[in-house]
Amino acid sequence: MMSKISIALFAAVVVCQVYASPEAQNWGPPPFGAPRGFGPPPPPFGAPRGFAPPPPPFGAPGPSLHFSPLPPSPPSPPTRPSPPSPPTGPPPVLDAGGCIPNPAANEALLRKVYSEVFSQKNVSNIDKYYALNHIEHNPFDRDGRDQVVELVTTGTLGGPPVNVEIQRMISAGDFVWVHSKFPITRLGSVFAIVDIFRFECGIIHEHWDVLQDTINLPGPVVSTHPFF
Repeated sequence: MMSKISIALFAAVVVCQVYASPEAQNWGPPPFGAPRGFGPPPPPFGAPRGFAPPPPPFGAPGPSLHFSPLPPSPPSPPTRPSPPSPPTGPPPVLDAGGCIPNPAANEALLRKVYSEVFSQKNVSNIDKYYALNHIEHNPFDRDGRDQVVELVTTGTLGGPPVNVEIQRMISAGDFVWVHSKFPITRLGSVFAIVDIFRFECGIIHEHWDVLQDTINLPGPVVSTHPFF
């Protein structure tokens, strides 16, 4: 059996080794004047004692953080346009040729006819203005586009160029009314004429007219208002 002196020496050696270890420097109460609770923390559980990294000095920047960039978002699938909404209201009224009437275009075409055909006596584009089977309601003219050509070149409206003046024009649907001051050389007078044209798909298909002689009046004048 070990003697009491041997046991005491062994215990003294163990105590000296423990207090000489680095961990023993942090044991015990804090130094005098130091704030309590701010000593270095103990090493984590299971870590080798004495190998915990020391805390950074006061004011030193902390460890830098590194964030991995997020992967790019996948492209959104293309969106299909919404189908157009069905038109509301009653369907448009079509002309006899199955087209939607265009009054502005019809009026523009008639201004060309009055300037080019009736004033300048130029019938080179007559097929763009009149239908081949054009219907004529004047009892002295035949139907057809050829009748218009004959009327302007060798017929009643023939002769040198004149200045046909459009006074007013009114359109509704596929009809256009034209009130004009129309010199007719072969009749030796100037007429107030109201022409009515019916269009199909942008071309003249039918015609009516009413004429007033503004110079050779058939009777005494009662009204003092002008023709135009």
